[in-house]
Amino acid sequence: MATVKRFEDLEVWQQARKLATAIYQLTSNGTI
Repeated sequence: MATVKRFEDLEVWQQARKLATAIYQLTSNGTI
């Protein structure tokens, strides 16, 4: 198991950021 020094190193954090970016892109242009 890799040592985590910052929360940004967590795989789940990186996936959550990608999801948040995708949601922002969908909602920012008014398609939803």
